[in-house]
Order: sequence, then C-alpha cells, then structure tokens
Amino acid sequence: MGMFILDLDFEKKDFKNLYKWVKEHNLKHVAVSIYTPEMGLETSDEFKDRMITDNPGHYDYLHLVCKPDKLSVNAYYRAYYILLIKLFLKAKKDGIYDFIDYGDYIRSFIGNILRKKRKDE
Repeated sequence: MGMFILDLDFEKKDFKNLYKWVKEHNLKHVAVSIYTPEMGLETSDEFKDRMITDNPGHYDYLHLVCKPDKLSVNAYYRAYYILLIKLFLKAKKDGIYDFIDYGDYIRSFIGNILRKKRKDE
C-alpha cells in the first residue's frame, strides 16, 4: 500500500517518476492526494498569497487550493489525472478492485483533462 501526497512544486517528470517508482516496487494499492495547507495552522500563512480558492469543498486533498510552484493549475491537474489514469490501468491489470468500473473513473479523468480552463486559474 502506498499513500502519497503530491507536493505543489511537482513538475511533469515528478508525476512520471512517482508512477515509475510505484511500478518498480510493485505496489498494489496506491492513494494519491494533493498537498493542501490546513486552514488555521501556522504553516498555512506561508501559502496565503498563493491561494486560488476559498471553496471549502476543495479542501479534500483532491483539488488544488494553492497555485503550484512550477506548473500552471491546468498543467498540474493534467499531470495529476494522467497519473491517476495510469494507476487505475495498473490496478485493473493487476486485478485490484475488480468490482470497480474503472471505465467510469477514467472517462471522468479524461473529461477533466479536456476541460478548457478552470475557474480556479
């Protein structure tokens, strides 16, 4: 089982390297979250100038709430969803969670990748 938090300074190569690492170590169960500074903690102050949303629904570790360091919001999400698709395809090949319809998830991720522009950017 691997549980990963993607840093805001990730570049495209970091998303690719994470997937490569998961494959090399033959992880079967992988969860990937986006770093989200917690409101009210003293560490959140260092991110206050980078906030792109105040929507409480986005504080779920699956949305960007801060502008990434090296990628645009759209490029970050694109790399994130490509990573998720690759992880889902690996899990399907490995027979993990056979009861899940991966097609629905993958179609959703592709739809998110193809969206023209995010309101958050």
